[in-house]
This record gives sequence, C-alpha cells and structure tokens, in this order.
Amino acid sequence: MTLAASRIAGRRLLGIILVLILPVALLGYLSLKSLREDIAFTQSELSGMRVLNFVLPSHFGKLSGTLDVSGVDAAHDAILADAEALGLQKEVERFTTDLKTTETEEANHVEETHNHGEEDEASGDGGHLVHEIGAASRLLLDPGAETFFLALTSVINLPDVIEDFLEFSTEIDKAVASAGVDHQELKSLLFQLGNIDEAVERSLDSLEHAQNSSVNPDIYKNALALTMKIETEVGVVKKTIIEAQNGSEGFMLGMIATQNLKRETKLAAALSVWDDSAKQLTNLLEARLSGLWQKLLILMTVAATCVAAAGIAAYWMFSSTFKKLDMVELERNRANAALLESEHLSEKVTEFNASLALLNGELESKVKSLGAAQDELLKKGRMEQLGQLTATIAHEIRNPLGSVRTSAFLLERKLKNAGLGVEPQIERINKGVVRCDSIITQLLDYSRTKQVNATMGDLEEWLINILKDETRSLPERMSIECELGLNGRQVPFDAARLQRAIINLVANASEAMSQKEAVVAMGERIPCIKVLTSCLDDRICIAVEDNGPGMPPDVLSRIREPLFTTKSFGTGLGIPAVEQIAVQHGGELLISSTPGVGSIFTICIPSYLSKLEEAA
Repeated sequence: MTLAASRIAGRRLLGIILVLILPVALLGYLSLKSLREDIAFTQSELSGMRVLNFVLPSHFGKLSGTLDVSGVDAAHDAILADAEALGLQKEVERFTTDLKTTETEEANHVEETHNHGEEDEASGDGGHLVHEIGAASRLLLDPGAETFFLALTSVINLPDVIEDFLEFSTEIDKAVASAGVDHQELKSLLFQLGNIDEAVERSLDSLEHAQNSSVNPDIYKNALALTMKIETEVGVVKKTIIEAQNGSEGFMLGMIATQNLKRETKLAAALSVWDDSAKQLTNLLEARLSGLWQKLLILMTVAATCVAAAGIAAYWMFSSTFKKLDMVELERNRANAALLESEHLSEKVTEFNASLALLNGELESKVKSLGAAQDELLKKGRMEQLGQLTATIAHEIRNPLGSVRTSAFLLERKLKNAGLGVEPQIERINKGVVRCDSIITQLLDYSRTKQVNATMGDLEEWLINILKDETRSLPERMSIECELGLNGRQVPFDAARLQRAIINLVANASEAMSQKEAVVAMGERIPCIKVLTSCLDDRICIAVEDNGPGMPPDVLSRIREPLFTTKSFGTGLGIPAVEQIAVQHGGELLISSTPGVGSIFTICIPSYLSKLEEAA
C-alpha cells in the first residue's frame, strides 16, 4: 500500500465521516433554530403580559376612580424595557401621562386635541392599548390550547366585560344625577347590559376551554365561580330594569340606583377573575420558557458532546492512519535508496537520449531547409531556363510575325477596293498575329524573373490613360466605370508590367461577359467593368470587378494554375502571369467570385518604395 493510496483512503474516510455528520448537524441546526424562535416567541408573550399587568388595572382604576397615581411612575419604569421590546414605548408613555392627568387637564387636553386634530385618537386609550399589546406580543397566536384561551380571556373577553360594566355604571350615575330616566334611556341601558352579558359568556366559555385543556383543572374553579356569579348578577340587573319599565319614573330610578350600589362588588369580582387568569397565563408562559431553555441547554450539551466525541474518534483514526503512512514512507525511502544508483544511471541515459533526439531534430530541420533551398534553386534555374527559352522563342517568332503583319497591311491597302473578296482572310490573318503576340507576351510575363523597375508616379492618372485606350477594344454594349480613392497619391510601380496585368484582367472580364452562355445568364443586366483603387494600411489595391456570370467553386479553386483555362483558346497563363507581376511588386493577387453575381480580381502592392525593394 503506497503513501498516495493511504492518503486517498484517509480522505475517503474523512468524506464518509462528513457525510454522516452533515445530516446530524443540519438536524441540530434546525432544532436549535426552532428552539430559539420558540424562546423569542414566549419572551415576547411574557413581555406583553408584564405590560398588560400595568396597563389594564391602571386603566380601569382611573375609570373607576380608584387609581393611586403615586405608584404609576415606578410601575411604568418596571415595564419600560418590555414596552420597548414590543415597539409600544411611545404608546405606553402617552398612556402613563394620561393616567397622571387630572379631570380638568384631561378635558382641556381633549378640547385642544379636538380643535387642532393633530393627536392620535387612541392616545392614552387603555382599551385600545390592551388590544395593541395583544397584537404586538402575539399572545393571541399562542400554539398551546390552554395558553391561547387564557390569552383570549385576559386580552379580549374580561377587558370587554370590565369596560362595558364601567360604561354602564357611568350611564346610571348620569341618570341618578339628573333625577330622572325615561323609557328610551332604559332601552339604552338594556342594550349595554346585553353587551356585558355577551362579554361575560365569552369569558366563561374561554375559561371553560382553558380548564378542559389544563392538566390541573382545579385551579380554574374559583375564576369560573366568580364569572358565573357575575353572569347571575348581570341577569338580576337586567330583570330589575325590565321590571322598572312598568313603574313610575321615580320608582325606576330608585330600583336602578339600588342595583348600581353593588357595582363595586361586580367590578372587584371581574378584576379578580382577570388577575387569576393573567397570573395563570404568566405562570404557564414562564414554565414553558423554562422548559425551552432546558431543552436548549440539553441540545447544546448533546451537540458539544457529539462534536467532542467525533473529534476524538477522527483524531484517533487519522493518528492510526498516519502511523501506518509513516511506516510505508520509511519502507519507501529504503527502496528509493536501493534504487538511487540505477535511477542516476537512468537519468544519464535519458539525458543522452534527449541530446540525441535534439540533434536528430536539428539535423532533420537542416535537411528540410536544404531540400527547400535545393527546390528553390531548381525552380529558379528552371525559370531562368524557361525565361531564356521564352525570350529566344519570342525573338524568333516575333520577327516573322512582324513580316506577316506588314505584308497583311500592304495587301489590305492594295486590295481594299479591288473587289476580290479577300478582306475576311486578311482580317483573320491580323487576328492570328495579335493572338500570337498576346501568347508570347503572356509567356514572357510568366517566365520573367528580373526585378521590377519601379518608379514613383500618379497611379490613378496612369490607370485612366490605360483604360481609355482599352475601352476602344471593348464591345459597344459593355462599359467601364472607375472609382478612384487614392486622390493623386504617389505610388511606386513598374508601369510596363502593371499595364499588362491590368489589360489582361480587363480583357478576361470582357471575354467572360461576351460568351453566349454569359449573355443568357445575365439577362437584362448591362455588362459593366468597374476598376477601383483604394489604400489599405500600407498597401495599394487595384480591383477589377465585373457583373458577369461569376465562377463556380471548382473553377475558382484552379484559376491560379498555369495552363488551366475554360476557353476554347488561350494558354491558361493570363491569371498566373498577373499573379507573377503582383508578386514581383512585393504584393499579391486576391480573387473572389459569386456565381450569378460576378468576379473581383484585386492586385495589392506596397505603397512605399522601401517596402517594394525589401520584397524584391
């Protein structure tokens, strides 16, 4: 087992441990997160209960006139942090301020608020603040059945009972003060009693649900008994008012006042029930919070223990593994020491082989370079021989051709008006002479290897003069257009050789568009040859463009080959000769063609004489 294999095995073991730990870690994280959320939720509920224990008794104490304002500041300071945690700090501050406000100050405050309309309508309203506390602390969202119904009793039902009861007592006090009550006021009192009765029933119902959900239902007996007593007494008051409707106004007022004397007992009973419910809810929430903190502590302890155990196990396994790796490494070092001499010898052999391979590569490169030089010499020699042979043939053939041309000219003059009908034969002789002269010129252009004789000149002016002469030999229907872009720039070129190249390209374009097949393919298009000049970087470009039938791909791929032609006559040296002239100028010939659209032949040569001399 090698060192690398042992380390791979160790990494695999680590991977297995990580794969096993990851789900456990994820589960622990989710459990920890859930516990933290439950703790935060319960702490929010407890904060709500502490604020509620200050707000609700104080509110109802002020409404009933039994509030002792001397202890308000201390109670307010005790729950200030809880109010801030619930986001109700401003509301509690306003409520505390209103608690300490006298009746005269409160009346002025209400009048000022009414006149300016800038204060919150609920500012200092204890009943509204109780509902805000229930919403902010999420007491009414508690997941436990018993705690939910206790929260419903403490936050909504019992506060509604007490507040409705105080409003009812206030209305009775007003009736007693006015020494009179009519039937319409009795109906209003009965309506308020109905609200009280409904709130008492809701309180009784939520307390019964809490009792049914509790593991210790006996603790609710006192609260349920007091709530039922309140319900009974509310029924008595309702009956008294109904009976009072049949008596005189004074009788009605007396009976109502008699029942109202018992309001302190009812209020005390309702506040006692609320206090019991609030204490029970607070105890349950504190017990739940304590249990959650215990679970969190246990979870963290178990997690820490597992991590420690896993760390110890991993350390032991890796320690054992690396001990074996050390043994393997020791044996490996011994083997390496035994093979050191043979490896040293092998290195020398390798170095020798590398040197030999390098020498072989250099030798192969030099052989290739020598072969290329020999080929180039052979090519130059053949071209020189071809040039000498061509020059000899041109000299030997052009002299007889000159005699034939002169003789044909004299015959044409002497027999011009003789009416012998030999004009076609004389014209055929002249065309044959011109064709032979063109073939000799192409041979000379293709085989010429001498350096070009380039001079600086106005290429565009020179080009226009050539095209004027060339236009005369074109068919009448065909036209030549020039688009010149050099603006009189001086360019180095060999006028004689470049002239033959331009004339050759123009003649090829004219012949391509004059063939019968081309005329049929072009249809209504008028044959046109465009000659364009432009400057691209440090090169001058002369393009000869036609709108003829174009060349198919197979012809385009072979157009540069010597002796290749698609005509029924010709040597096939026209395009190779043009390319040879472009190369002699240090440039190149670019060819593009699109079937059905036309062809473009572009000669590119250097724009500076120094670059042309370097190419030569």
